[in-house]
Parts: sequence; C-alpha cells; structure tokens
Amino acid sequence: MSIFIGFLPFVLSFVLRIFLSARLALAVSAGVGLVALGRQFMSGTPKSLSLLAPLLIGAAFLLALRWPRFAERGAGFLVSGGLAAFVLGGIALGHPFSLEWAREASPPAIWNEPAFLNANLVISLAWGLGFALLATISLPLEAMPGRRVRSLVAACVMTAAALFTSWYPVHVRETARQAAISQLQTAP
Repeated sequence: MSIFIGFLPFVLSFVLRIFLSARLALAVSAGVGLVALGRQFMSGTPKSLSLLAPLLIGAAFLLALRWPRFAERGAGFLVSGGLAAFVLGGIALGHPFSLEWAREASPPAIWNEPAFLNANLVISLAWGLGFALLATISLPLEAMPGRRVRSLVAACVMTAAALFTSWYPVHVRETARQAAISQLQTAP
C-alpha cells in the first residue's frame, strides 16, 4: 500500500475544509482513516501512520464537538503538530516512518543497505519538516478568515513532500548507478 494512501485522511482533513464545515471535514477524514486502518489490519500490514490518522483527526473532531471554534482555530495545529512530532520523533529514535512503506515495495536484501536507510531518513525528514512548517504557520493561518488559504498552503506543503518522495529514491538509484559506471570506467 502506498505511503500516499497513508496520508489520505490527513489530506482530506485539509482539503474538505474548503467545501464542508471544519467539523464535518474532520469527521469524514477520521472515518476514512478508520476504514484505511481496518483494511490494513485485514491485510495484516497496519502501519503506524495509519494508526495515527484516526487518533489525531478523531481527537481534533472530539475537541471540536465540545468546543466548536476548535475546528477552525486549533484542529490544524493539533493534526500538523502531532504529525510533525510523530515523524521527527521517529527519526530521533532511529525509526523513520517511511521505512514501513519502503520495505513493502523493496526486496529484503536492501533493507539494511546504508543508501536505503539514508533515503528513508531523508524522505521522512522532508515530511517531518513539512508538517512542522504547517504546525508553525497553522495558528496564524487559522486566525485568518477563509478556509481556502489554509487548505491551499497545506495542499502545497503536502504536494511538495509527495513529489519529493516520488523523486528522491529515483535520484538516489541513478546517482549510485552513475557512480558504479564511473568506477568501472576508471578501473584498470
């Protein structure tokens, strides 16, 4: 299952706010997160990110039920800040979150290769910094009227991280291939 599917509930929580009330967007996103998590449990491969989605978004929804303004004024910070803490904390503990997804799409023979581990560290760092940026700017953005600005900024940050996630492994492989060719050409 793609890492992008793991982020679907989070993406929805930002994008749906353009079209729906913030509370309804949170409810739908938490529901999608629960469905995705259920599918992963049924396939035997639940991911930590998929566990986090219904927890963070569900917590934001429950808080918004109690304090309706929280949906507009604090949910983005809670979700983005929680994601940033999860991703950056995983890196600090030596467990970049992207390893779960990358191992699913890669042969076990390379799982302990330094290039594979480093690529996942860099990819996780890109996502973590993106979420930290969203958390940092979410409070001033949430104070602004207009959900479209907040959602557009979130969509741009997540799109940039997704594009980087698609590009970087290809770049690492191509760089290694070019280095191997160069080494063969200079060998006596």
